[in-house]
Amino acid sequence: MSGAQESETTLRLERLIPAPPAFLFSLWTEPAQLLQWWAPEGYEPSLDSFDARPGGRWRIVLRRPDGTRLVLLHQHFKSTQTLDRHGIGWRSCFDRLTKIANSREEG
Repeated sequence: MSGAQESETTLRLERLIPAPPAFLFSLWTEPAQLLQWWAPEGYEPSLDSFDARPGGRWRIVLRRPDGTRLVLLHQHFKSTQTLDRHGIGWRSCFDRLTKIANSREEG
């Protein structure tokens, strides 16, 4: 967390994915690749804007099955309950990211 102090409302997830760094980088920085794994199960992601350069901005929208649109903006978690819900969603995304990386290695 580069200099920021972690607290009870800081979400920090780490996962070691056995795949080449260049491939993992492309999964995070190429829009078509990112949309394969980003959203929690059952949500359809879309990118309104995406600039993966340092200091760049992005805006991702998730559409729920009932049609509700959710715009992602992570700034601060106001409670540990909110933090826990985000953790569940991120772990689900990382599971799909790992699956994509593993399928590339097997294929």
